[in-house]
Formats: sequence, structure tokens, C-alpha cells
Amino acid sequence: MPTLRPTESADITSTTPAPLRPPGVVVATQASDLHAHLSDWEELARTASEPNVFYEAWHLLPALQLFSQERHQRFLFLYGQPERLEGGKYGPAPLIGFVPMTCRRFLPLTPLCVSDMWTHPYCFLATPLLREGREAEALDMLFDWFRRDPLGTALWRLEMVSGDGPFAHALMDLCFRQQRPRFLVSGHARARFEATADSAADYLAKNLSNRARKDLRRKQRHLEQLGVVQTQELQPGEAVEPWIEQFLTLEASGWKGRAGTAFACDPAHAQFFRTMCQGASRCGKLRMLRLLLDERPIAIKCDLGDPRGMFSFKIAYDENFAAYSPGVLLEVFSIERLYERRHIRWIDSCAVPNHSMINRLWSERRLIQNLWLSTGRGPGDFLVSLLPLAQWCKRKLSSLRWWRKPASPAEAFED
Repeated sequence: MPTLRPTESADITSTTPAPLRPPGVVVATQASDLHAHLSDWEELARTASEPNVFYEAWHLLPALQLFSQERHQRFLFLYGQPERLEGGKYGPAPLIGFVPMTCRRFLPLTPLCVSDMWTHPYCFLATPLLREGREAEALDMLFDWFRRDPLGTALWRLEMVSGDGPFAHALMDLCFRQQRPRFLVSGHARARFEATADSAADYLAKNLSNRARKDLRRKQRHLEQLGVVQTQELQPGEAVEPWIEQFLTLEASGWKGRAGTAFACDPAHAQFFRTMCQGASRCGKLRMLRLLLDERPIAIKCDLGDPRGMFSFKIAYDENFAAYSPGVLLEVFSIERLYERRHIRWIDSCAVPNHSMINRLWSERRLIQNLWLSTGRGPGDFLVSLLPLAQWCKRKLSSLRWWRKPASPAEAFED
């Protein structure tokens, strides 16, 4: 299987016009193929019905440099039917979908393949980019390509995709129209912020108890007794590099640094963060805030996206001040800034289910799902139809006490 070679350049700015392309599916397997679609790709990201920064060029291309080794990747560019212009002429075929995927065998030595959405450890949403108003056309084109896929893709596995937006609605409609079996493996509600109150004070009053709000004010007063407390937001045109380095240093100073999971623990991961943030800043899709004590950062937050929708990517804080909850204080400042400007529709927390802090602070939710779908081939239809039975058997077997080794003599004696 061909392997995608990562790009050698961090510059992802499109400077040349895109060539005129006929309608159809173009499969990219090399970095140079991705760059050839860059202007169409950027335009699709601006018109996508569901924003997903993790599949935009400034985020995905640096990630390829770090995570593309030893994986078979195919990046599908879906070009739809051109629109009719004045005078009876037709314009160029617009890019209506971008679907990054990996392909693997369903079982070793079998001809059946499974296509997964291309993800990596810093990708928190795998919803493909689809042009607004043309989601059904893009999915029809994708499934038609699946049926002709020379690698024999029989199953499409979707993990971390939105379950309550235009993509989910179009996918459900396609499965109904084409009688495609689908199986919902799991789903959960993820915290999301929307300005659903008249003011930041009303929003916090709705989500936090009076006792919790008093406790935060008390912590802020005690923090102010230690020195001068300031909150700042990265301004347009301001150099982003100092903010990046401060974040890397602060994150590495805490438990992530001790666990070896901070960006700065691995030079390649730190470089990915630098390159990605610089690319987001050039596109106007980087939002960073920090809480300072005597001009020393004790909490920094990094969001990605634009006014249509943002994603809370990372937050770091100084554990020496954990008693003052600097991360929560910074989140409160973020809410206040959002209400002052009123220009961002929503922010996805990208948090794990049942996150104790953000679920309490943000009351809105979005649905995240994990699905299996048949691409239309007979074996895929059969296997997806068996998945509910397989899951039931797995759940029943795991519930039998004799099936697993007792954790302790006391547990074995309970029966």
C-alpha cells in the first residue's frame, strides 16, 4: 500500500490559483497531492456546514509530519457538479467534501478492508468537511466511490464524529435511502459553550451555585493578595511566539511533564504545536488567553477556530497555585470576554465525558458518536448486521463472574 510522505514545509498558504477540475473523487496519497488542492481546501473550510479545525490544512499538514509513519492514508477530495453561471456557462467544479481516511484489513489475510477517519492524539473531532447545502451530494459521491474502491473497502468506521448536525442528518438520510446497515457503537454528550444568557454574570449564575461563585471570588481575592493579577488575550497582529513558548513551559512544569505527555517532553510534538499555532494565527483562527501574577503566567488557554465555531484545544496552569484554581478563573475570564464581544457562536470543550470542571461550568452539550457503516458491499452489510449480536455477547460474557480471574481471594469467596 502506498504511504503518504509528509510535507517538508510548514508554509501552507495558498499562493497559486487552483486548476479547473472535473467533477469526481480525487485521491491524494502524497504530500504534494494535498498541496495541489490547497486553495480549494481552504475555501471548503470557510463554507463547511460543520467547522472542524482538525481537518483544515494548517492543522492537518503539521500533524502529518508527526503521525503519518507506517499508516496507509488516502485523502479524498470530492468535487461536485459545477454551478450554472449567468449567460448559460458553468463554473469550475467546486470542492464539496474532504474526507481523510486510513485503510486496514478487517482481519489478517482477508480481502476485506475497513476505512477509518484519519485521526491522531491531538485530533478531537473526526467529522469530515462537507460544503454547506451539498452534504447529501458529497456523501452520495463518497459511497459511490466506496463501491468502486480497488482495495475493497466494505466497512466505514466513524469515531468521534458529530451526532447532532448536518453531517449526521445527511448520513442518516443516505442510510435510509440506500438501505445501508449502520450500527451505533457508543455516544456521549460533550460540553459546549453557547451564549444562552443575557450576560456572563447570568450565565455563571445559571450554571454555578451561589456557594461556588462565592468560593471563586474568595480564591481570586486571596490570589490578588500575593501580587498583581492580570488577564490578557492575544491581540490581532501580536507576536504569537512568546505565548507559545510560555504555554510549552507551563504545561511541562505540571503533571503532564512528570507523566511525559506534555508537548515539550518530545521535540517533535513541541514543534507540531509551534507550527500549528503559527498557522492558525496566520489564518486568524488562534485564540489564546492567560492569567498573570506579577507578569508571570500561571494559566494559559489555547482555542482554535473562528466565529462560526471554536474548539478548546489545550489549557495549562501552574500547580503551585492550584489552591486558587487558576484554570477555572481563566475559564471565567474567557466567558466574560465572549459575552463582551458576542462574535463567537459556540466553543466545543473537546473534553472527555463527565469532565468534572467544564461540565459544571458549561451547560450546553453536543453529541459525539462512534459508528460502523456498510459501504454497500455484501460482506459489509453482513458484518454490520452482526455487530449488535457481537456486542450483546461481549457484554454477557464480561458479566459472568467465572469468565474472569477473581481480583482477590475475598472476591472469590463472595459467591
